[in-house]
Amino acid sequence: MIQNHGLRQIADFDVETGARELANCGNRVFLLASGIKDKRAFFEGVRRSLPLDPPLVGDHTWDALSDSLWNGLHGVDASAIAIICLKR
Repeated sequence: MIQNHGLRQIADFDVETGARELANCGNRVFLLASGIKDKRAFFEGVRRSLPLDPPLVGDHTWDALSDSLWNGLHGVDASAIAIICLKR
């Protein structure tokens, strides 16, 4: 069973099974793509995978990312949110 909150690194995590388990427990599940190797790729991965409000332009400021992501996640209609970062 996956714990309720916080940041976790889970060895040998099966994404399909884990995402289904999380969704069945009421989580809204977002997948952050693998292959992120630098700041630009991280910002692009967030733009493609996560709700942002307002939309995030560029990759220059962590504060803008934080504000946009917080507002985007705040607007998600779910009792809990899970973000899975794929490592491959």
